Amino acid sequence: MTIRTRLTTFCLTLTIFLTLWPAHAVFAENVRIATYNVENWRERFQAFKLEKRAATQPNWPQEFLDLIAREKREDEKDNWETQLVFQDPKMNADIVVIQEGPIKADLEYFNKAFLGEMYETIHVFATNTDRGQHTAILLKPGFEVIEIREAYHNEPDKDDVNPISDKLFARGPAFVRVKTPAGHEFWIGTNHLKSKSGNSVEATKWHNAEAVRINQIIKELASTTGLADVYFTGDCNDELGNQEFELEAGGSAMDILGKDLTVVTRKIADEGAISYHGMRRARHRSFIDHIVATESAARRVTKAYVVDVPMARVSSDHFPVVAELKFE
Repeated sequence: MTIRTRLTTFCLTLTIFLTLWPAHAVFAENVRIATYNVENWRERFQAFKLEKRAATQPNWPQEFLDLIAREKREDEKDNWETQLVFQDPKMNADIVVIQEGPIKADLEYFNKAFLGEMYETIHVFATNTDRGQHTAILLKPGFEVIEIREAYHNEPDKDDVNPISDKLFARGPAFVRVKTPAGHEFWIGTNHLKSKSGNSVEATKWHNAEAVRINQIIKELASTTGLADVYFTGDCNDELGNQEFELEAGGSAMDILGKDLTVVTRKIADEGAISYHGMRRARHRSFIDHIVATESAARRVTKAYVVDVPMARVSSDHFPVVAELKFE
């Protein structure tokens, strides 16, 4: 067979292959997702905001400019610590959901100035927060946002469990339908559940009511959107099993949230890992940052772990929690 004949045969074979190959074909792929509560992150952009104001308002007193410079050094040190956590090989997640995050402009500044635009898509969710502690999602290039559902925070408090508002959620969950670079799709959501600060039976009932509704939302997404793979990740402010007031308030929030679902983080929590180290407050050390998944989504998880690298110990009082997914 001559070289020309071989080349003609190869081209014909390739043409037939590409013609028959389905346009919607997807390929094997590994994806890493992470949930990270960066403690009071909103407070680390004060100098950034003041510098922008000073640029538009000349003749500021020198002592104010010196104050901004000192604040900038402190902010940059704090954000550098968080930068190193994001870039650590153990973290380096394709998708990160954030709790206690800043506003979008601050996140975009952090992504550009500290991460070198590591993430292409940044979205800050609508919530009921009154502390400036926002939930958000960051996605690397190649990951496409197909749909965002973030109106759950508007749902009414039908059972009158919230003493300060007519809304059910203290902040509120949100979910994003994501398409990966290889064409796989799944839902990923987050929330910062009600804090246990000033805990009581009444507060625990409110916390549990949030967990009931999030469990329902996960199942609704899996059953009504044609996409069964759903991951919920976030600061759940609750350990596995029953703690104080929970028996009186209807049970453990994590048992309620994970009912008929897979708590991906259960194994590492049972092994003694912690996600909340409380810095010097040793009595608060526990596992409260969880990943929950529907059955089909859970089958894709190959590994779950806590990013407890040294810099994560000073960046926040929470460690990032990561799940690695494998799509065949």
